[in-house]
Amino acid sequence: MPSDRVLIVEDNIDSQNMLLWLLEHYEIGCDVCTSAAEALQQLAARPYRGLVVDLRLPDMDGWTLMNRVRTESADVQVVAVTAYHSPELRDKALKAGFDAYFAKPINGEAFIREIRRILAL
Repeated sequence: MPSDRVLIVEDNIDSQNMLLWLLEHYEIGCDVCTSAAEALQQLAARPYRGLVVDLRLPDMDGWTLMNRVRTESADVQVVAVTAYHSPELRDKALKAGFDAYFAKPINGEAFIREIRRILAL
């Protein structure tokens, strides 16, 4: 059974800090890692209800990570974030299986509202 925690997978320290602050400010427990490999290790050690995944990571892109997570646990909700936004990319991400998509800089209110909705918090 997944916990109520969210795992942030983001290699940019400023984006990490902003996402961490937002989630903690709204009392959503979270952990942070900087690579897909680290995320897979953390997911193996602890259940998470959701992942917030940067689409561009140093070792494995967010698309591949989402697909790996989906094969291991369909219960985990996966949210894509990216600085390389386009409407076509948003459509592609949602069609590929991400539960939500956010362009950076992230609108905090919309982000928290969507996180609460998809995680049923």
